[in-house]
Amino acid sequence: GDEGQTTEFDAVVTFKDGLTEWREVLGSDALAKHDIRARYQWEEQVEAALEKGIRYVRYTDKEIYACPQRIFNWSRVVAWLAAVRGRSLYSERVEIVALLDARGSASIGEIQELGSSSQTACLVAAALKGVQDGLFVSDLDEKPLSKNSLIKLVEGET
Repeated sequence: GDEGQTTEFDAVVTFKDGLTEWREVLGSDALAKHDIRARYQWEEQVEAALEKGIRYVRYTDKEIYACPQRIFNWSRVVAWLAAVRGRSLYSERVEIVALLDARGSASIGEIQELGSSSQTACLVAAALKGVQDGLFVSDLDEKPLSKNSLIKLVEGET
C-alpha cells in the first residue's frame, strides 16, 4: 500500500566490488510461522533494496549454525586478529601474496616460516585477515584451524 515500512538490519556489508548487502537475522521458527502479510513484506523489502542496487538477504539460525567448523575456527581467528589490532599487517600481507603467487597455496605453517619467531603471530594474522577480507581463500569451513590449514589467493587477485 501507501504505508511506509522500516526494517532494522543486523548488518550492512560492503563487498570489495562495491556491492552492498543488507542482512537480517531471524529465528527459523519466525519464518516457519510466516503468514501472507509477512511474505508480502519480505518481497517488498527485497524489491525496495534492489531499486537502490542493494541485495537484501535474510539468514536464520539454521543457516548460521549449518557449519559448526566455521564457527569454531572463526572464534579462534578473532583471537589472532585481536592480538595484532592496531598494527598494520601490510608488509606481512605482501610477503604472503608473493609466496602464494609463486606457489599457488601455502599452509599456515609455511606462512609462519616466512619470518622470525617474533613475526609469526603477525604473519598468521595477516593470512587470516586476508581470508576475512576476501583476498585469500582457505579450508577453514571444512577442517580445524591448524598449521596445516591451506591458504590460496582468490583467482584474479595479486
